[in-house]
Amino acid sequence: MGRSKDVQALFERLGEFLFSDQLADFRKSAERRCESAAELFFAGGRKGETDPRFFDFLIFSHRDADGLTGLDLFLREEGPEIPPAEREAMVRFREAVFGLFEYEEFRSRFYRVRLAGTDDRFKVKNYRGRVQEAPGAGFVGRLVPFRDLYLESGFPMPLSAEQVSIIDKIFREAGPPARRAIANPVQFIEYYLAGFLGRSPPENLRQAEILAASSFTATEFPFTVAEVKARFQQMENPSDIFKECGLIRARTRKEFETLSQAILALWNHTPRDRHGGKSVVENHQRNRSRGKTPEVSFQVIFERGEGDYGKVRVEPAGDGPPDAGTK
Repeated sequence: MGRSKDVQALFERLGEFLFSDQLADFRKSAERRCESAAELFFAGGRKGETDPRFFDFLIFSHRDADGLTGLDLFLREEGPEIPPAEREAMVRFREAVFGLFEYEEFRSRFYRVRLAGTDDRFKVKNYRGRVQEAPGAGFVGRLVPFRDLYLESGFPMPLSAEQVSIIDKIFREAGPPARRAIANPVQFIEYYLAGFLGRSPPENLRQAEILAASSFTATEFPFTVAEVKARFQQMENPSDIFKECGLIRARTRKEFETLSQAILALWNHTPRDRHGGKSVVENHQRNRSRGKTPEVSFQVIFERGEGDYGKVRVEPAGDGPPDAGTK
């Protein structure tokens, strides 16, 4: 985005803190959260810590175990030491807005956008060389308040007027819950890649990976999606992954069910060497076409325990791959 020297200095100060050694674990956690969306999140950019999209995610979206963003951590640790005017400006960064914005008007100093699904409008700083988009088109991104205007942050994802119109209508009808569902760029891309999966089970490996990445983060699952897929190669059933992961943070039955659905879907759609590079689903379909007895797959049964934890029981799911559901 085009930044003045004043605001650039504030972001540089944030960068020095967030990329310091003391925040290494926070960055690693953020990188893991971005894993499922990396294909589009870093498209055309510098994948990893040097990408402005990752920097934006680190500042505004990713949270530690206490629910604090990178900006919150900076203000807690460094805020008391910086000049009052700078601190006031950075505190106001907390009012940043992420969402889908529709272009309405362009002027030399600023352009005006509307937040999809609402009548909220924002004046955003224009800068030399910026392409003037046609009214009705839009972008998914974040707007950060600074002085009398907002600034673009990260790397906005452009959308056509037709796409904006469709999503705007969905958001109007569904209300605030729909907008909260894509509260940060990684969540938006996960929904985008999954084809707005909703309550339907994943239909392919990509959708299964997206569901798993999101659930693994919520439950503090100790393995990444790639690590689970690799471990599946040596396993006879999905329950074995629970034997290796230790304690899982599942605060509600629904949260555990989502994790179970994610693991089962990943199990069903991950290609196996033992199947000649085919997944459980593909192998099942092949065996049915040949009249063979299909391989038995599994589904997870959740048994509530004490506190935030529950027991896992796995049982056969019949003569085909499960529907990634739980009982």
